[in-house]
Amino acid sequence: MADEKRKELLNLPLELVQRGFLYTLACLALGIALAFWPGASVEISYTLAAVGIIVLGVWRIWKYFVIDEYEEGLEHQELASGLILLAGGVMLLVFRGDVETMLPTIIGMVLMVLTAIRVQAAVDLKRMGDRVWFIPLVMAVLHLAGSLVVLIAGLEKNAFLTVLGALLLAEALCDLWCRLRIRRFEKARAAAEAQARQQQEETEAE
Repeated sequence: MADEKRKELLNLPLELVQRGFLYTLACLALGIALAFWPGASVEISYTLAAVGIIVLGVWRIWKYFVIDEYEEGLEHQELASGLILLAGGVMLLVFRGDVETMLPTIIGMVLMVLTAIRVQAAVDLKRMGDRVWFIPLVMAVLHLAGSLVVLIAGLEKNAFLTVLGALLLAEALCDLWCRLRIRRFEKARAAAEAQARQQQEETEAE
């Protein structure tokens, strides 16, 4: 029992990442910083991102050797993903200047990825029967427009960082809204299933 609780505690960072809480908080914090203090925050944000990737990589490698059992390590590829994250974080620090020159392209690609994420969120909500499923789709259009502006039109550095910050701030709020809507539908579905099981048991008892 103690070992199970220890594993749950040590697995908490990964669980938070998988549930998206850290993603929402990171988008919110980074969005506010870039939107209001683009010049001052970009250096700090870059360093924190690189260090965070390194720490996550080291943690996954440590988790593979210390926490996971053989089957779990094989299933989740903790060692491989940890090595990739570790190498990626180190490269971000070593080749910092080269990465900064590619910043507009990187930002444009990130916004493209966020576009796909919001499109899926809209589809998921529509399949659940949500009447306002189109709200994430509006966010996807904004992300797509932002990516095209950065990649094609080009902006002055502080300008596109401010645009990115505003979009990340909106992304965090939209992501939180989507998660609350999905959680609401999941709770309603679970309650309906529980009620159906109860009615079936009562019928069988009669």
